[in-house]
Amino acid sequence: MVAVIFMNFCSLIPTLNPVPRQIDLQSFLSYIMPVLPVFSVTGVVQALFTKRAVNLLAVKSKVRLFRTAGLALVASSVLMVVLVCIGVSLFFTASVPATAVFAVPFAGTTISYFTWMLTAKSFFSIKAPTSQSLPTSRTAGQARYCPHCGAKNLPDAVFCTRCDKKL
Repeated sequence: MVAVIFMNFCSLIPTLNPVPRQIDLQSFLSYIMPVLPVFSVTGVVQALFTKRAVNLLAVKSKVRLFRTAGLALVASSVLMVVLVCIGVSLFFTASVPATAVFAVPFAGTTISYFTWMLTAKSFFSIKAPTSQSLPTSRTAGQARYCPHCGAKNLPDAVFCTRCDKKL
């Protein structure tokens, strides 16, 4: 029954618009262009959160390359916003064709790809942890409490297990 309904619906679609019309790219893009800066700004927000995460990785792994990658990611996102805003304004002043606007943020995208390669290199730079002998018995008096959230941690812990802040 579903197949019959679907077949009837498919045969109905061509009759709704019998004359195919050419899609005007310029008018189509004029609807999309105002949204591009908004998407670019959300990319900056994403980059800021990613920078925060890679900074935490840099602290915990002692690999400073993570900080550089996070900073480069934010820089590429900001560059992308600037270039997209310039491209959109040039489009609306009719200085450049619509297809050229999509080539404008290429520099920011390229930097972003190199940044992710730098992040991958950072992960491969993490040194393997040395084997440590764990104490055989832990008593309640040996626990270390976090001054930020009050969580109970191991006596030799450097970071809190709950809030990830330095003890």
